[in-house]
Amino acid sequence: MNIIEFSDKYKDEAACVADLKQRRDLQVKECPHCGCTEFYWKGDKAMYECKKCHYRMSLKKGTIMENSNLPIRTWYLAIHLMTATKQSMSACELQRQLGIKSYETAHDLMHKLRDAMGQREGLYKLDDEVELDEMFFDVAVSADEELKRGAGSQAKAKVVVMAGVRTPTEDERRLYESKNRGSKVLKAMNYIKMKVVSGLHAEEVENCAAEGISHNACVVTDAHVSHSQFAKMFARHEAYSESRYGVHAIVTSKLP
Repeated sequence: MNIIEFSDKYKDEAACVADLKQRRDLQVKECPHCGCTEFYWKGDKAMYECKKCHYRMSLKKGTIMENSNLPIRTWYLAIHLMTATKQSMSACELQRQLGIKSYETAHDLMHKLRDAMGQREGLYKLDDEVELDEMFFDVAVSADEELKRGAGSQAKAKVVVMAGVRTPTEDERRLYESKNRGSKVLKAMNYIKMKVVSGLHAEEVENCAAEGISHNACVVTDAHVSHSQFAKMFARHEAYSESRYGVHAIVTSKLP
């Protein structure tokens, strides 16, 4: 969703409140006073009321927006700004873009959203077809630190990357082929999981894969020895001397 589509869909606070209420209506809510899970909606108060003890709670109750005085639309805008671009955003920039008076407020908002996104990672596993590979990312180190050479260098973070792949839509296929004349797109990325590891030994890579990938998945990797047990761990394992779809290309094209 681009910024124009976002502005059309969530044009004001009322539209954001209506969207949040629709989402909250689908969730099971529990009264913090009596434990009842049945509520009325009090339209005049814009609050839920417990059917048993008549305790009232706002739409924000039980969400990361709880205890925040910021409008719901400000939260929606922050979510969009933080997820719609490959580039990272600082709290100062978020404060400027949203017109928030206090830097501390913008900082807290950003970290609550980041924490929620991190927690969400544990709620799902990649399924269907997943491509896994190990990558190295540059990290900042002290200028006077003596660096090791090769894969063990302190300037390189070892990361296990797991990318769910799928068949691209016709629109995605046309867009890709219009930008890359002569090339055919075979796969598109669905979701991605990444985990920093201390080493690339088989046990550590296997643990990452087990945490992030459903046992019903088909896992595609290179022929490295650290993937030797994948055939037992997943429904299917396909190992190639060179990755078919290029998880390196997927990651570097999607991340800043």
